[in-house]
Formats: sequence, C-alpha cells, structure tokens
Amino acid sequence: MRISGKSAASKPSTALTYYYRQLIIAVFLLQSFFALVCSAQEVVPAFDAGAISSGQGRFAKGQTESTPSTALSASGGSAIAQNNLACRYIRAEEVSSDLQQAKKLFVAAAAQGLMAAEYNLGVLYEGGLGVAQDYAAAANHYRAAAEQGHALAQGRLGLLYENGWGVARSNSEAMKWYRAAAEQGEPSAQSELADEYFQGVGRPRDYKQAEKWYRRAAEEGFGPAQNNLAALYHHGLGVKTDYPQALYWYRKAAETGIPQAANGLGVMYEDGLGVNRDFQQAATWFRKAAEQGDVQGQFDLANLYMAGRGVPLDYVRAYFWYSLAASSGDNLSALQLKQLRKLMTPHQVTDAQTLIADWRPAQPPVESKLHDELPSLRH
Repeated sequence: MRISGKSAASKPSTALTYYYRQLIIAVFLLQSFFALVCSAQEVVPAFDAGAISSGQGRFAKGQTESTPSTALSASGGSAIAQNNLACRYIRAEEVSSDLQQAKKLFVAAAAQGLMAAEYNLGVLYEGGLGVAQDYAAAANHYRAAAEQGHALAQGRLGLLYENGWGVARSNSEAMKWYRAAAEQGEPSAQSELADEYFQGVGRPRDYKQAEKWYRRAAEEGFGPAQNNLAALYHHGLGVKTDYPQALYWYRKAAETGIPQAANGLGVMYEDGLGVNRDFQQAATWFRKAAEQGDVQGQFDLANLYMAGRGVPLDYVRAYFWYSLAASSGDNLSALQLKQLRKLMTPHQVTDAQTLIADWRPAQPPVESKLHDELPSLRH
C-alpha cells in the first residue's frame, strides 16, 4: 500500500485518501468468504455475485450419519441428511452433479425448519445455480435463516442491503445484520462491520471501532481484515503508528494471497519503515501484487524498473507495467508512460507491446466454481 510523502514520481495523495481507496479494493476483493464448519449440517458457501467477489468458499464436510445411509435418511425425511445429500449433489461427491436435485432437497430440508438449508437456497438464488439468478429470492431465504440466528445468512443479508441487491439499499440494515453475524464471531462480517465504521457512511468515521473489528477478524486469519489492520498501523488511524505491527499483519495477509498486502510490504521495504531499506525486497513484493493485477503494485514496480532500483534499469519492463496500470485507468501511470516513451527506441516499444499482448494476470488457484482453497469459517 502506497503512502504520501514519497518521491516525486509517486502519487500525490494523502495517506487517508489513498488508504480509503485501497481499503475499498481490499474489502470488495474478498467479500464472499462465507463457508462453514457445522457439527451436524453442511452449508453451501456464498458465491461471487458480480465482479466484486474474488472467489467462493470451500465446502465443509458435515457430520456423517452412521446408519442408515445418508441417502436412505434423506429419503426418509431427515432434514440434516437431505441438506447434506444436496451438498453432495453440488460437489458431485459419490453422486453425479445435479443442481436441480440439490435444490429439491434443500427445499425439503428448509420446510422442516433447517436454517442451513434456507441459507443454502439463498446461495443458489444469489449465484444462479440451478435456478434463475434472483437476489430478491436469495434475500428471502437468507432472512429466514438470519432471523433464526444463522451467522452466515446474517452476513450475506447485510451484503445484499449494502449493495441494494434484491432489497432496498439500506446502510442501517446492512450494519444491523453485519453486527449480528460479527457478534457471533463470523470473521467476514466482522471485517464488513469494520469497513462500515471506517467509511463512516451516514455517520462519523470511527477508526477505533474499525480497528476493534478488523482485529477480531484478523486474529481468525481473515486476509482482508489483516491487510486493513496493517494499514491502520501503517498510517496511525485509530491506533498509534506502529511499523512492526503493520509489517506483521501485511505479511500475514500477503500469505493468504491479498495483493494489496503484498504491495504494502513492498512500500515498507522501499521506504525502510520498520525494516532496513531494501529495494530488492520491495521489488519482490511489488511484483507479487502486480502479477495479480494490482494497479498500485504495477505502478510501483514500474517505478523501480524506471530508476533501476532493486532491479536492472529496464525501460521495456517499466513501459510494460506502466501500460498495464494505465489500461486500468491509472492517470499517473499514463503520464509516466508518455515521458518514458520519449526515452525509448521503436524496437523497445515494440518489445514492450509484445509483452503486453501476451500478459495474463496471475489468478489464485481455484478448484472449480464451487470450490476454493481458502479455509472454512465456523458458524
């Protein structure tokens, strides 16, 4: 994460403005980490709803029934067995994939009052899995589970209210449901609640409350919250500036694959904040962020190539990274690109354009649309 007060080639923004921008990206990148480990029932993770989510949660195995078999129990009307068998149909685990059959089983289990099944129906409607995508229907199912205290449904319902998907947009309703889930220990909702306090939409900003809830989620291993907590320590928002703490949480978040955290580490090494200045380490972390499509990381890495700091002086590589950032709407990268082109030969420009044409951003490993390597979260 970049901060103010850097070299003349840096972006002229205040720490608060820049952090706000990065925070929104970080929080929106990973809003769908809603998986669950249950003692007696399985829950389908919430799915990517448009471009703001980065992935889907991994399915968690439910408690295995001894006798009779899960299939026989489901046919006999056991709500838990029906719900678990439906999850198997979705995962194609020991049965063929069949979303329609999964839906029927979820409906049957929900009719018996099983909260997880109501939540799972919400997931199907939100993601358009085996049904037409219908946010209003998703909201109804999430609400049925949320009102019974289902933490994941509460968090997802909060997200629908925040974005106005299937319900009238309402920040107060979003806060209500995020808080309900957060107080049950749901890390993703804790992070969302912290974000609401940080943004201060419709109310004064409260960095101390933001720090409180980011910390709770961060201590549960939730990557976006770890990144945002690091940024609070980096910029002294709601807490005293503490570079070692910022480094600790940036590193934790970077290990979960958060590109903003990798960029934040790069900034710490580039500026010598809490560590000895090390341009090679800065380049390593900027590259990790840049290769995942992080615009700030691309800009920062291009700056190093432009100056030959921590990497060989290389106008082709600098042009390549500035171009990628500029194509995402980064105005300062576009300005840098114009200046750089004056220093390059036509052959160098051609080489850079070839690299751009061949480039594909690195993606985190995803098993399938319904699976992700990220950890499940407890109800």
